[in-house]
Amino acid sequence: MSQSKNTEALDQEQQELLEKYDSESRFRVFLNNRITLLVTIIAVTFSLYHLITAFTGPPVYVLVHRALHVSFVLVLVFLLFPATKGAARNRLPWYDMLLAFYLCLQRSTYL
Repeated sequence: MSQSKNTEALDQEQQELLEKYDSESRFRVFLNNRITLLVTIIAVTFSLYHLITAFTGPPVYVLVHRALHVSFVLVLVFLLFPATKGAARNRLPWYDMLLAFYLCLQRSTYL
């Protein structure tokens, strides 16, 4: 019993130390399965798009291909990483969802 408490305390301490020195480890872990599914679908679509373009070449102009790449990445960044250090990591704030949606609309007008 005491060993499991020590292990949990050590894991928590290690996680805090990791977050202190590695800013990229502060990503969101969603409790809502719908948001997790949405992020997974976006990431898999992004991967499939790049696999297809690596095999067949860009299906559109290079600038459009780059715009699609940047928009996918920025949407994932807004969904996965909190804006501030103190932000909650288990939920998605409305402003991050709004910015991700705005990026989708803005980049789709470029197409």
